[in-house]
Amino acid sequence: MKTLKYILIASCLGLSFTISSCSKFLDKPLENQQRSEEIDYSNTALMYGPVSGVYRSAADDNLVHWIDLSIRCMRDDDYQQAAPNPNDNPELMGIKNFQNDVTIQSYWGLNQSWISYYSLVIAANNALIELDNFAAKIPTSNTADIKLNKQYKAEVKVLRAYAHLMASRLFGNVPILIDSDNIGRLATINKSTAAEVRQFIIDEMNACSEDLEDARPNQSKHIGAVTKYTALLLKAKAAADLAGNDNGSTHWNEVLDATNKIIASGRFSLYPNYYELFKIPGKLANESIFELQYSDFGLGTGDIVRPGVDWGLSSNGKVLQVIRKGVLFPVLDGFPLHKILLISLPIEAKPNV
Repeated sequence: MKTLKYILIASCLGLSFTISSCSKFLDKPLENQQRSEEIDYSNTALMYGPVSGVYRSAADDNLVHWIDLSIRCMRDDDYQQAAPNPNDNPELMGIKNFQNDVTIQSYWGLNQSWISYYSLVIAANNALIELDNFAAKIPTSNTADIKLNKQYKAEVKVLRAYAHLMASRLFGNVPILIDSDNIGRLATINKSTAAEVRQFIIDEMNACSEDLEDARPNQSKHIGAVTKYTALLLKAKAAADLAGNDNGSTHWNEVLDATNKIIASGRFSLYPNYYELFKIPGKLANESIFELQYSDFGLGTGDIVRPGVDWGLSSNGKVLQVIRKGVLFPVLDGFPLHKILLISLPIEAKPNV
């Protein structure tokens, strides 16, 4: 009987210690995560944090993953030489030949591109939620910070719109995802047509372009950031997609209006050496409307801010320089500013390119 009592007492003590230990464990904060209630949203000095996070998300795998670039490049005889052998990722050749069979549909690279684009979209949506929290704490009399909050939201929306554009160019009809805080909705959202995606981008750029800095990216307070002219160029791209091969389309008027505003600003000029434009000397040139920022901090060894892909460590000088440069529109999109400017420059002003 005494033995039974001791067993019961020992069991009770053990249970109490277990409950106490569980309680303390459950009260611990999440590891590597900042609790939202600990963020001081009244401190506008912290307001750029969510925006900076979206830029980093874009500069990581989400816009420059190697397989995404490979899918969107035309794998011609020159580009083919970069592969270890002709059978390396043969699906890329199938994509080049416009195949749409089960081999292409199940290709991991397409899945990676989808994940990359919408990871950036979700990061942008989350940043906008955070910026709304900051906006709610700004006094109505503080017009400067209210304006800054609108600018930061506009920068994020440009990056979000660009991700939608690239997703639609690759996949056609895709979801327009402007809120991702409702997890249930992510499972039921429908696809929008490619034309609806382009119109969404045009409307977004019309709404936010005036909230952005009226400056070149290399003149921005945060050097290299999205500005008013990035939004105008993105609008022009979306409108050009809608116009397609129809020379009589009214969407060409939208293209012309947006590009005329870029040129009329007088802020941009063609870089004199086209070869060097995509290398270190051309970084943040006066021609650049949008670049992703990377740096080796001017040092041959040590820290480096680079894409989250292996190319950043390549010993191939050209590859490393282009990736470090991270020019988004000219390199990744095949639509250099030279072509944009030639739309409206008078004949006598056209450069020799």
